[in-house]
Amino acid sequence: MSVTVPGVGSTTRGALPGMVTEARDLRSEVIRQLNAAGKPASVATIAWMGYHPPPNPLDTGSAGDLWQTMTDGQAHAGAADLSRYLQQVRANNPSGHLTVLGHSYGSLTASLALQDLDAQSAHPVNDVVFYGSPGLELYSPAQLGLDHGHAYVMQAPHDLITNLVAPLAPLHGWGLDPYLTPGFTELSSQAGFDPGGIWRDGVYAHGDYPRSFLDAAGQPQLRISGYNLAAIAAGLPDNTVGPPLLPPILGGGMPAAPGPALRGGR
Repeated sequence: MSVTVPGVGSTTRGALPGMVTEARDLRSEVIRQLNAAGKPASVATIAWMGYHPPPNPLDTGSAGDLWQTMTDGQAHAGAADLSRYLQQVRANNPSGHLTVLGHSYGSLTASLALQDLDAQSAHPVNDVVFYGSPGLELYSPAQLGLDHGHAYVMQAPHDLITNLVAPLAPLHGWGLDPYLTPGFTELSSQAGFDPGGIWRDGVYAHGDYPRSFLDAAGQPQLRISGYNLAAIAAGLPDNTVGPPLLPPILGGGMPAAPGPALRGGR
């Protein structure tokens, strides 16, 4: 089971249809990996829209909306609802593997929810992945109440949020830069082959992490980021791809896919 928590500008009318598509694609990849590992299981991938993220100020042009994205009020409100929801999911499936996937502002909401649950000595979640995160309001993944090694982060060299906003997290009370916080396991978002030899495109923009691309045969495939999300959701961390030893310079090129592959997704 996985629960995806979206970020700024996500609404039921605007973002939910795309999130449902992404959840469907994620589920297919989770099932593929489980079957390949000889561990077939029923799989649920949930697009959670149970809170009100701040509107995107680039869409609204509102200074008030910009302020909301820089403060944690909406995240705290959403975290209370998310923590209750996660406990309900666990109650309905006591033995299932539950992963939380937090994107952008949704990563802050997810982090606060897990911290709230830990304060209640409630631990319904097995793993968490934060990607495109601006900050998590913590100083150690131990604050999430998860077993050691079960908290992951993912960033992309072209993601302005992780490159420009996350480093400022300490300046406005959002803890350390998530990508410099010891104890997290980093996953790759850069183009390359997965362990099964399938070429996966990389992340080129803040919204790309869960989106599919078109491979050389014109078929949709999850990017390396989506592949990694699926591996964690499947409870198969040994399947994941870590970041390269020498990441590309911000603004630099990324490996091109072999053949005439086209970047796709919504």
